[in-house]
Parts: sequence; structure tokens; C-alpha cells
Amino acid sequence: MFGATFPTLLTVTPFDELVKLALPTTARAGGVLYVNDLPGVSSEMASALTDSDADTLTKLFDKVRRRAWERLMVEAQDALSDRATFKPLVAPATTPRKRNPQTVIAPVDAWRGQRLLVPASAHTVLRVKAIWLCVFLSDPSVAGPPVTVKVMDLEEGRERASYNLGPVTHGLKRYDLPSGATAEFDASRWLNLAFVTDRAALSTMVVDPVRACSSSVPVSGIELRKNRPATDDEALYQAEPGGYGLWVEAEAETSLSSILTEQARRLQSAFWYLTGAELLTEKLASHRLNVWTTTNLEFTRQTRDDLVNTYRSVARKALKSLPLDSLGWEEPDGVMGYEAQSNV
Repeated sequence: MFGATFPTLLTVTPFDELVKLALPTTARAGGVLYVNDLPGVSSEMASALTDSDADTLTKLFDKVRRRAWERLMVEAQDALSDRATFKPLVAPATTPRKRNPQTVIAPVDAWRGQRLLVPASAHTVLRVKAIWLCVFLSDPSVAGPPVTVKVMDLEEGRERASYNLGPVTHGLKRYDLPSGATAEFDASRWLNLAFVTDRAALSTMVVDPVRACSSSVPVSGIELRKNRPATDDEALYQAEPGGYGLWVEAEAETSLSSILTEQARRLQSAFWYLTGAELLTEKLASHRLNVWTTTNLEFTRQTRDDLVNTYRSVARKALKSLPLDSLGWEEPDGVMGYEAQSNV
């Protein structure tokens, strides 16, 4: 209808194999809920909300699913807050400061920087926010060399990420990560990461963390010898956490999206109703003029509201059954997670 074709839909949420829009060519599978089976929803209606291009239905349903997923995460946190307190921040970052008097670290033919140890914890990620460097330049008015920070996995002996910070300047400065750089690392297994730069032609100055790091996420200075595997056995450590003038601004966080992804089957019905409601919202907001978008608007509005109410009721029941004590939430009478003063 309307000259539309029906492309393959993309994967954008953890519910994509559980909640789908059935197209005319779709062979229905068991265990899947199709939004077409909800009142007021059909693939023809969805197609009428798009242009005639082959991929526009894909983009529309992509947008609807993503919006439903983001809404579910927000409302799930609100709903669960009635039972307990979500503590996403497991280990917060601290900001370094210059040491006075300054100690200059001369160039050396090695990779130097800071090591972070993050204990294995389900649904936890290490989120890198920025890199701090305290650089010494003999002429502070001239920009220094471009610097690249490598993230080495000392357990697996491989490079996990690389941050090109560009030319550095004299003194202590915060450098944002390049656009598109890997900033999150799954901490559901033990993380032993080294954030290092090539120090063959780079002089730095020691920095002090604002406060000492606790045992929860210990950090230390680290040196990796060149032309050898980047493993724990090949690393030299210093007790000082200043990282030879490099400081990683990072946070260990509990990931709500990871929790909900694990519980996707339990939340399947709720997401089904919510996705249908979001698709009807798309119809009500459409500026296109056709039989699907201009008729039965009051029925559509009422149906959308009914689906939202049903979604909230179903979601509330599903969320009540989640084992919060194992999912990063703090029950009123219990304390979960790391020490209160843990920091990276």
C-alpha cells in the first residue's frame, strides 16, 4: 500500500528479538510479540507515516523502539526507586592537582602512565571521561608534540583503545577523549587496564590526586617496556598513583541498561505495550495527509493512553519481581557495592 516496500529491520534494543513489527512477508516466530496484534497498530499504518523510500519504515521503527527503550529505562528507575535506592556510581573520579614543588620526569624509552584495577562486578562498566596530563615543556609558549594514550589490557595482553589527544601544552590540563573513541569497558570480569603514553620524547611532571585512592579501585603508576607483550608480568609499578604525570578521569558505574537487558524476557510484555503506544504517538504527531494519519484520531489517542496504562501496570508487576539486592540497588536495611569513599 502507498507503494511502500518492507526492508529488514535493524537491531537497536535488547527487545528486538522479542517485540517486532510483523511485515507482510514476515514468518511469525514463537516467543515473539508483534505490535500489529495491538489495537490500532498495523504495518500499513506504520508505512503511511513514512516516505516512499525503501528504508524509511526501518528508520521509523528504529526510532520508535529506541524511544521506547529510553523511556523504559527512565521509568524503570523511577518505579524501582519506590523499593530501594539505585546507586549507579560505584567509584567516582577525582581531579588531580599540581604537586608543589614540581618534580620533572625526564623522557625514557618506555610506555608510562597509570594502571586501574576494577574488581569484577555484574552490570558494572568503567566509563572513561577524560585524560589529565601534566606536561613539562622547556618553552611553554610553544605547543608540545601530539600525544596518543593507549589502553592496554594487562590480563589479555592486547590494546583495547587508543586516544589521540593532539598537541599537548605546558602544565596540567584536562584532555577530552576524541569523538567516537571507546570510553566504556565492561567490568563484569576483572579489569586490569594500563593507560600509557610513549615517553621517549615527552617530559612530564608528577600530579597529586585530590585524595588517596581506596582499596576498591586501586591505581598505580606503571611502566611497560617496549617491544614486549603488554602483560602484567612485563609491567613495572610505582606505588604513587600519579601515573608519571598522567591521570585517568573515570568512573565505575552500575549499568541500568545492562540490568534491564538481562531481564528482557521478564519485561517483554511491558515493552510490547510501550512500543505500540509510541507508534501511535508517532501517528498522532505526523504531518502527513493520508487516510491513516487523518482519521480516527480520537480513537487513536484513547488507544494510545490505554496502552500506556497497561504498560505501566505490567511493568510495575515485572519490576517488583526483580532481585534488587543482586542488581546494584541498595535495600533500605542493607548496603551494597563498594566502600562509600571508593574512587578511581
